[in-house]
Amino acid sequence: MSVSSKIDDLRAIAPHTHFFVLAFQDMLRLTHRLICDAVLKEVALSFVQEDAGHEQWYLFDVEQLGCVRDVRWLFSPTHQPVRDFVYQLMSELLRASDDRVRIIFPLILEATGTVFFKHLVGLVQRSGYDQTLRYFATSHQEIEVNHTIYNDAEQAALNNIEFDENTYQQAIGLVHRCFDSFERFADHLEHHRRDWTDNK
Repeated sequence: MSVSSKIDDLRAIAPHTHFFVLAFQDMLRLTHRLICDAVLKEVALSFVQEDAGHEQWYLFDVEQLGCVRDVRWLFSPTHQPVRDFVYQLMSELLRASDDRVRIIFPLILEATGTVFFKHLVGLVQRSGYDQTLRYFATSHQEIEVNHTIYNDAEQAALNNIEFDENTYQQAIGLVHRCFDSFERFADHLEHHRRDWTDNK
């Protein structure tokens, strides 16, 4: 696969993450706002603070890649599956009735982000765009893996969470439903990558 075709893959799928990337900040903000437990609220705040402004990196990247989309496209039928995906995630967060379940939500976002960046950053590196981009660049991946959620204090706060059977089952259900949604989202991105390739 040529360098050109690799960056074309990114150009094909980058616009289809638009609504998710922009809504990501609201997901973190709402998680923090809904949590009442002081310790878990502090953990949730670290997510808000450390991911603040990353959507601006994304907007910079789509401009650099020449695949900017306007608001009409964002709310068009083409982008509807991504909007529905985001609304599904939001509904999971808003339906959660226990802080011990709510704090799992940003951890799910972190876990899926780790997989996402692993693959896309590698693609960007191979295409020679790593020094040009911000959101899809190695530098962003490095920031993500150095979040304070991985330090001893926050890990201890999470490890000290105690679940009763009912809350544990709620948490497991949340994880499965969110991961299922992310799998459908990944399939959607792959569809657009293939469609772009087939129609070139």
